[in-house]
Amino acid sequence: MSRTILIYGQSGVGKTTSCRNLDPAHTFYIDCDGKGLSWQGWRKQYNKDNQNYIRTDLVDTAASNSVPNILNIVATGEKYSHIDTIIVDGITTLMVTDEFRRRREKGFDKYQDLAACIFTLCKKAVSYRDDLTVVFIGHVDIDRDINGTELFAQVKTSGQKLKKIVLESLFTTVLYAKSDGDQFYFETRAGNSTAKSPIGALPPVIENDIAAVINLLKAYEEE
Repeated sequence: MSRTILIYGQSGVGKTTSCRNLDPAHTFYIDCDGKGLSWQGWRKQYNKDNQNYIRTDLVDTAASNSVPNILNIVATGEKYSHIDTIIVDGITTLMVTDEFRRRREKGFDKYQDLAACIFTLCKKAVSYRDDLTVVFIGHVDIDRDINGTELFAQVKTSGQKLKKIVLESLFTTVLYAKSDGDQFYFETRAGNSTAKSPIGALPPVIENDIAAVINLLKAYEEE
């Protein structure tokens, strides 16, 4: 059983940057946003020659370079047995892009297909080898009152089916990325959000460093 983590938050709060301290020699980055990474020197760390980086926003498994297929290949292929962390950045882009591609289709079948694909992608991720961590990154959907006060935050999804599924329910660790302008951090416990983590594994607030989070989770699991 692999370890799966969901990170979500607004743009600019350090979701991608939280991956900066991962070891590129043991990390595979699936860049669904296609915008590149957000720290100095990343192109030398993640590229085609290093065979640890790909840009794709396809969800249709009929395409060889779709995210489900790439994830499965890296997670199960002997060629990638040295990889211990896979980043899927970002899952919200997959949903929105697929909606646009199929915008001329009538009816609700496209939303059913998308919900099934995203659900299967996240559900299957936990079934891979024990030494693997799969990190999904997405955007946030925030409910506010009439004064703009944040009432509740959850991962942004497309279509009602995924809202009913509650994507966060497929993960034991859900990190809400936030920033006060100076500090960038993760909330790890539910307050007015769907953030959660195994009891006692993480402090309520932690620096946005996914490498440190993974190390803490590993230590917790081995106790």
